[in-house]
Amino acid sequence: MLLVATALPARADETVARDAFKRAQELANASPPRWAEACPLFEASYRADPQIGVLLYLADCHEHVGRIASAYAEFTDAADLARQRGDARESIARQRAATLAPRLSKIRVVAPPEPPPGLVVKRDGVDITLLVGGELAIDPGDHELEASAPGYISWSKKVTAAGTTPVAIEIPKLDRIAAPPAKPAEGVLDVKSQPDAEILVDGVRKGRGAFSGPVTAGGHTLRVVAPHMRAYQTEITVGDGEHRTIDVPLEPALAATVAAPAGPPGPTVELAASTASGVKLRADNPLMIVLRVEAGLRLGRRINLGLYGEYAQLQANGSCGYSMPGPDPATPFDIGAQNQFTKCQYLMPGFQLYVHVRPRERIDPYVGISPGFRFGFADYTTYFGGLMQASRSELFPAIVSGVRAGVSYRPRPGGWQVGGFVDGSITIFGKEHSDSDDAHGDGGATFLSLLLGVRGSYSL
Repeated sequence: MLLVATALPARADETVARDAFKRAQELANASPPRWAEACPLFEASYRADPQIGVLLYLADCHEHVGRIASAYAEFTDAADLARQRGDARESIARQRAATLAPRLSKIRVVAPPEPPPGLVVKRDGVDITLLVGGELAIDPGDHELEASAPGYISWSKKVTAAGTTPVAIEIPKLDRIAAPPAKPAEGVLDVKSQPDAEILVDGVRKGRGAFSGPVTAGGHTLRVVAPHMRAYQTEITVGDGEHRTIDVPLEPALAATVAAPAGPPGPTVELAASTASGVKLRADNPLMIVLRVEAGLRLGRRINLGLYGEYAQLQANGSCGYSMPGPDPATPFDIGAQNQFTKCQYLMPGFQLYVHVRPRERIDPYVGISPGFRFGFADYTTYFGGLMQASRSELFPAIVSGVRAGVSYRPRPGGWQVGGFVDGSITIFGKEHSDSDDAHGDGGATFLSLLLGVRGSYSL
């Protein structure tokens, strides 16, 4: 413990300095000493009333907590202050500083090869720019070095000081901050025409009837078209910051100048999917859920010729519409065979032919036929007199012709179409009874199924 004769602050009216110093002494004299808590109080006392004795106590405290560089600097400052004031404690302070000098950890900060203008170097937030290039005493432990300059990306590095061998820290060349990209020159273009006119700028549709918005400065191609009107096209120039307004009155197309209508377009591929629900109008009239996928060729604009595949699930809590007894007896005296159906479904590949009524319009009605070959699959268990007999899986083939009427909505020319439809599926000849049921003979059944659904398609 450092012994200093006149340790108390010289000015009794400095209450803060006195109270902080007194509390710091109590912590330093505790058993064991609580140096880490005492140091901030010695420092607060010195700031309130800078006395040599308090500075010596602060330096001694920092030595105890391992902050050798801070203690060395404070003993040196105390010696210089004692010399100015003619205080006898100068020799004590210099002796303590000399004792700590061999234990100092040091770093040498090396400036970058080409220091940028305005370079500032900081250690733990303290400006040490003037000390760059020389050895700098530093407390043991982790420290943060920073280098910055206006217009350059800042650099920072964590430095760990330990031992007495000086460590060189080189500041790398700082990279310039990239300048923000220049804002492209642009102006504002206003175009007005009749309500149904399509306005295109450089081939890109901008609106119908009117357009107002930013465009890049320079030359552009303006085109305005409307049904039964002569197309308008011109080259325009919009300056940087210019607000240009153009009114385009269209003229009716003359019959003599109307070009012959183009021939029908070549075939295009149309892919579609639909889902529907309905009822099989036979026996117990089971409900159905149907999914269909289609791939066809659009011949011209009106004809769609293609193939389809359809899958359906039938309600299986009755007889699935087959000519077979269901799970419930027909009368209380019915003790014949009963069938508990567990799964009824079918797959049907086929051909389709749709004819579109208004293929050029957004709303396009269509009608069509879709003959196919249906393969029904049923899983069921037979009971006789309440006793389970056997579980079976059977195939029920049929020839079917579907008739469909629907309407499609096209949000924009080409591409996607969506819509609804009704479908009447006529089974021309179909097996509707089990192979083990001889009572119904070998004849096929004819019946109707009705569907209501939605369809979406895409033209490639």
